[in-house]
Amino acid sequence: GQVDAFYNASPDSFVTEYAATNMVEDFAESWAYFVLRSKPSDDSEKSQKIRFMYEFKELVRERDRIRTQIRSDLQRRNLLH
Repeated sequence: GQVDAFYNASPDSFVTEYAATNMVEDFAESWAYFVLRSKPSDDSEKSQKIRFMYEFKELVRERDRIRTQIRSDLQRRNLLH
């Protein structure tokens, strides 16, 4: 469909195909990557969006808080070794 064509035209712009749906989903998917993955080092547009979030200490603090909570939950459930 249209989203597929839009994503396929510039896959380096979006972290997922779903992110190409609209601006809100682009932000939501980029936020998820920011929180759950390591800081990207390449120069793609999608990586620039994620690295931009690191410029805001309140976002980095929230990322750290979420990651700590996830780690704690996984340890409590014996899912993290």
